[in-house]
Amino acid sequence: MLKNIILVIILLTIALGFYFLFFNKVNKGDKAPNFEAQLIDGSSFNLKNQKGTYTVLSFWGSWCPPCIKEAPDLVALNKKYENVQFKNNTLFEIVSIAIEKSSKHTPQLIKKYNLYWPKHIVKTSAIVLKDPLSLKYGVTNLPSKFLIDPNGIMIGKMTIDEIDAYLEKEKI
Repeated sequence: MLKNIILVIILLTIALGFYFLFFNKVNKGDKAPNFEAQLIDGSSFNLKNQKGTYTVLSFWGSWCPPCIKEAPDLVALNKKYENVQFKNNTLFEIVSIAIEKSSKHTPQLIKKYNLYWPKHIVKTSAIVLKDPLSLKYGVTNLPSKFLIDPNGIMIGKMTIDEIDAYLEKEKI
């Protein structure tokens, strides 16, 4: 009996893993899944309020060497587009989402790496990539970036260079 229970638990774990890896993803052209969260400054954030803005959701972690390595490139992307006006009178903004086991050191790292834009969210989870927001967007590795158009439609999961190339074509 105990062997059967253990087997069922293992099979369910495998099935859920496959679901989250292969089926729980957002695709180009999908409506971006809305979410609400608290920013590190204590104010509230709701993705639906980003209407009229190209929004980059940047999932990262302070414990993630590739995330830290790309931080200067993300800062450069923000500097390049933060004051640019795009077609249809739209703007650009980055929303950083730190996925952490503890939020203790994240604010200091935001300052250290000069991630100076105002919208930072810290999500804590004992198993980092099992955070509900990460699962909602199908994040399987960090760093991960998603570009959302001004109407809330997913342009896609993209690299910084791909985001730059896309936005360059959308400038006035």
